[in-house]
Amino acid sequence: MDEIDEIVQEFLVESHENLDQLDRDLVALEREPDSRELLGSIFRTIHTIKGTSGFLAFGNLESVTHVGENLLARLRDGKMSMTPTTTDLLLEMVDRVRDLLTSIEADDGEVNNTKIAVKGVIALVILILVMANLRKERIATGLWALLLLLTVANVCIAVFWR
Repeated sequence: MDEIDEIVQEFLVESHENLDQLDRDLVALEREPDSRELLGSIFRTIHTIKGTSGFLAFGNLESVTHVGENLLARLRDGKMSMTPTTTDLLLEMVDRVRDLLTSIEADDGEVNNTKIAVKGVIALVILILVMANLRKERIATGLWALLLLLTVANVCIAVFWR
């Protein structure tokens, strides 16, 4: 086993351990949705996975964790509130992270696995972030609807037709 393989294996072990803690934090967050401490812990886990996956050139994993990190930062900083939708989306994002880690493990580091649906999760997180910004600005209903439609179209084009 060469040095890069050892680094990848260590990354996988640590990521799975961190995701186990993240699962416990998400359960606790359902009881305490405004807990900055729990949101901070979840953010740090995703941030760590994102940074290392970028270093190791795991593009799909980096993309999913990057948008998850953006959502978590807004939740942690109080710019958004936890809702059933954001909870479901975080759980979905964590499931995709686990799937990607399993794929990396099975393929000895190769992550060109297109079977894992990361684009849908990325698009949904981006959409939730955009909608939160639009609501914050209190744009008139008609204009809000038009901007939302254009945003959804742009996200779909950017994510699905690259």
